Amino acid sequence: YRNPVMILADGMLGQMMEPVEFKEPKSDEEIAEMWRRHESWCICPNEDEPNKHHHEINSLEIDPQVLEQHVNRLYKKYAEIEKNEIKYEEYNVSDDNEILCVAWGTASRVVKSAINEVKAQGKNVGLIRPINVWPFPYEAIAQAIGPKVKKVYVFELNTGQMLDDVKIAVNGKVPVEFWGKVGGIVFTPAEIKTKLEECF
Repeated sequence: YRNPVMILADGMLGQMMEPVEFKEPKSDEEIAEMWRRHESWCICPNEDEPNKHHHEINSLEIDPQVLEQHVNRLYKKYAEIEKNEIKYEEYNVSDDNEILCVAWGTASRVVKSAINEVKAQGKNVGLIRPINVWPFPYEAIAQAIGPKVKKVYVFELNTGQMLDDVKIAVNGKVPVEFWGKVGGIVFTPAEIKTKLEECF
């Protein structure tokens, strides 16, 4: 897509060490074949290519007609990204959930631990963990609000970066509550568990 990518990490994620799985690298022959076919990453295709289009990143075109085509191309690309790149994880999500949590990064790991603790007490809580902030998993959150969900709880290690997006996804079906910590303070599973227990 040739879009800038920002990694939203927190201090704790930055200090972790875990195994990482990489895709199998392409062979020299595969790369050469991609070049021959002028895949979309090619900045400047050959003049004899059909439907040739220069792929340099640019936001300004002087000619209004060209600018309109450029903007339409960008919106088509954004629609493609929204169709293909929504990434999230569901944890313990079911029709029996009474509370649905939304959290990302380190916060989501703490919330998972708390969910396991309240689950052992017979309380049913699910978690949606957005992996991408954009495109945001609006539909996944909306569909995870089962018939028994009383509240959606947003937990973040900030002042509510994705809170408005969650409210848009919930669309007034149930109340949305937020709890966060800042300044490098990380909440504990016990604190999250207390917040969840207050909902029952």
